[in-house]
Amino acid sequence: MKIASFNVGDLDRNIGFSELHDRIKLLRPQLTRLSADILCLQDVHGWEREGGSRDILGVKELIATTQYETYDIAVTTNNGGEVYDEGNLVVLSRYPIIKQKQYRNAFMDKILSRTMDANKENNVSVDENEFRRRSWESPILHVTVESDSGFLHVVNVQMKSSGFANSARSKNSFEYKTVNRWAEGYFLSSMKRVGLALEVRCLVDALLEKDPEAFVMVSGDINGEQRCIDAESLTGAVKNQLNDVTRWRQLIPYSESIPLQVKCSHFTKNKVGSLGHLVSLNPLLSYYHSSEIQNILLRDESIAFGTGQKGPEADHTPNVVGFSN
Repeated sequence: MKIASFNVGDLDRNIGFSELHDRIKLLRPQLTRLSADILCLQDVHGWEREGGSRDILGVKELIATTQYETYDIAVTTNNGGEVYDEGNLVVLSRYPIIKQKQYRNAFMDKILSRTMDANKENNVSVDENEFRRRSWESPILHVTVESDSGFLHVVNVQMKSSGFANSARSKNSFEYKTVNRWAEGYFLSSMKRVGLALEVRCLVDALLEKDPEAFVMVSGDINGEQRCIDAESLTGAVKNQLNDVTRWRQLIPYSESIPLQVKCSHFTKNKVGSLGHLVSLNPLLSYYHSSEIQNILLRDESIAFGTGQKGPEADHTPNVVGFSN
């Protein structure tokens, strides 16, 4: 069994037919090469149908004529039952998806904070109305699939990118208003990422309370290296807790088995990083046999911001993990 995670990026038809055609022409063979039994996608845009309802028509067009066309599919939805305009999470599975749930602030409250714009001069008084409750941009998508080896919990997640907070930027611009607003953007983004990591951690622990031997795979775009706070909060490594009793609750990052020279899933400003992750609990580790990052088409993401010309390639690369049946 192969499980893959891929932030495919913008598949919105509003980018123009020719650009979308080029993206699909490049991405479709990439998905075919993955040959995944379970494929987790992040940052998927919704399309407006005739009549007003939205659907992930870009993904459906992308997987047409591929093995994934016949897979079971799960996607995040808003309170009205429609997919989101942007930032959807999708799971495609060769195995039957027997249950689908999504969570946002189900295990912890929204974070209460206020921006620097709300600060009073000399900070003399604090008005409670100036505070804002903040949540994460994307919910958590949790599906249960019935594989050949039993039930498998697949958790798909996308965390906030570092340094990008709309309240800290100039309107309709990637330029920050001031240096301290730029720093505030990092603070707000970090707060959201760690908060989402904690909620995923709570979900995993809730699954283990019901079944200590559960097969659980967490996949997604963590938008941070394995050693960053949010990733560490998610995995719960024994070396950080110094509590051997919790050893069977730690999540194992499969990218750790990939040589450092090729462990690159993101490239920006001439810096490489490994931002996408696949992690699982120990019971699934018993069946593990291989990990791969397919980064042959990876390009420098910052070029698009500097030139305004975005190519058809994805800004991230697929991560793939193989298991024996």
